[in-house]
Amino acid sequence: MEWQTIETAPRNGTSVLIYMPEAARKKVQEAFWAMPWEGAPDDQCYWMTPIGPAGRGYMILPVAVTHWMPLPAPPLLDNAQLPGPEGVRAV
Repeated sequence: MEWQTIETAPRNGTSVLIYMPEAARKKVQEAFWAMPWEGAPDDQCYWMTPIGPAGRGYMILPVAVTHWMPLPAPPLLDNAQLPGPEGVRAV
């Protein structure tokens, strides 16, 4: 996975990592492209983090974001690493 320019980012609600070089803190965030209504023009849309104050995400202005990359795959755990006396088996 490598950083890509923000113009190539998915705009369909898929969560990705975004990069904001001018941010004072948390230059890299998980976010998704949010549309206030179906078919909204890009100038009415924004990046949104999934978690923020009071259970709401943070709205991020598109101009602040320069790059993105897909979220990494979660780690693979074998049965012995899962919680519980016998782990959890996949079905």
